[in-house]
Amino acid sequence: MKIHPYLNFLGQTEEAFRFYQKVLGGKLTEFYRFGAMPAQEGFELTPEQKNLVMHVGLALPDGQMIMAIASSTPWRRAGRSPCRSGTSSGATTSAA
Repeated sequence: MKIHPYLNFLGQTEEAFRFYQKVLGGKLTEFYRFGAMPAQEGFELTPEQKNLVMHVGLALPDGQMIMAIASSTPWRRAGRSPCRSGTSSGATTSAA
């Protein structure tokens, strides 16, 4: 069985995953950023928020996958976050 954890970071997703790649090996997927989302009327992101990682994955040499997000940081700062820091996590499994 393979477990694929989905981690949450408070703005350090890219730095964490570049470190994990260096230590664990593997290949990073593309960094999807919040700035790539379609604009929403009345909800603007700062340039800093637009650069935060919305999703990234690290395919490890043994076939496992670690994924992550910058834990709803843009929404929390705007007072619109549906999550609280430290209360969200996820994992998927697959038979192999």
